[in-house]
Amino acid sequence: MVDADAQRFVSAALAREDAQRLAAVAGEAGWPLVVAASAFELPDDAAAAWQVEVFCDAAQAAVLEASIEEHLQELAALAGIAEAGFRPEALPDVDWVARVQQGLRPVRAGRFFVHGAHDRQQRALHAINIEIEAGQAFGTGHHGTTQGCLLALEWLLKRRHLGPSGMCPIRVLDVGTGSGVLGIAAARALKVRVVATDIDPVAVATARENARLNGVPGMRLVVAAGTRHALVQRFGGGERPLHRAVIPRPGVQRVRRALAASRVPQALYSRWRVLRPPPGMPVRQNGHDLVFANILARPLMRMAAELRAQMRPGGWLVLSGLLRQQEAMVLAAFLPRGLRLERRWRLGEWSTLLLRLPGVA
Repeated sequence: MVDADAQRFVSAALAREDAQRLAAVAGEAGWPLVVAASAFELPDDAAAAWQVEVFCDAAQAAVLEASIEEHLQELAALAGIAEAGFRPEALPDVDWVARVQQGLRPVRAGRFFVHGAHDRQQRALHAINIEIEAGQAFGTGHHGTTQGCLLALEWLLKRRHLGPSGMCPIRVLDVGTGSGVLGIAAARALKVRVVATDIDPVAVATARENARLNGVPGMRLVVAAGTRHALVQRFGGGERPLHRAVIPRPGVQRVRRALAASRVPQALYSRWRVLRPPPGMPVRQNGHDLVFANILARPLMRMAAELRAQMRPGGWLVLSGLLRQQEAMVLAAFLPRGLRLERRWRLGEWSTLLLRLPGVA
């Protein structure tokens, strides 16, 4: 990123090859005086001429006791250009964040209306309005992956598929939450508590502020890699046996092997009976009713077992962040784990998959 105090210099019109070579030389050999350099084609030029734009650090020029123009001319000579004709130009005073936000129009995905602060007056009366500002965290609702997840949530809401017996879900998990838009949408629509994780602390801070702004103060946000956090296990935890899953000590393992080999009946209250869980031991029906994972295709594949463990029977999993051509390889990681593909949404080149874990929640 170019510092706001950097000085901008542009060259005269050059041939394409000369401009690209000069930009490369300036960027490599000009450091630390040259902060950044680029070559671009001049608009509306019949000769298809190119120009080089260089940003220089004035403080470094003072330290080096060098004239910036002379230094740029030396770089041009190094690139084999006799006269580059560099001249200073003022940097435009533009609030780029405000310009980007102004260019983002509201997004409608079913009952969800995602907008920025500049579009508050366009809020719909009979919609769930979610205000998300463009910032350092992914997810303003404009990307096809986020829209696909919102459409999947809308589809589940319309058909009352969420939770046991079609009731609202008890637990919702948003993995890789980014700006928090999906967790906020679920919390607002279902009136439930949502747990959301992200590996980026900046994203978690942004999502926490967005949750507060949208009236979801109870949304639990944690910095974690995937679902590897005690809070996620506490609110979901996946399917686990009733007995404690501990690693037995070597002596206990030897006793177990001896018992299995001897086939000697044990007394009803023998201390050794507890070492062998009875066959068909029931499992807790905990886990999450709805899990969002809007990440990327390959991380999703690596997390297949981890995400499956967070689901309860009858629960739903929304996968996104993958391209159309990546659908098959992502499904190949999830379907063998007992999940079933229910629906898919394709928006542009992006795809969103809705999977379900069969069973009664």
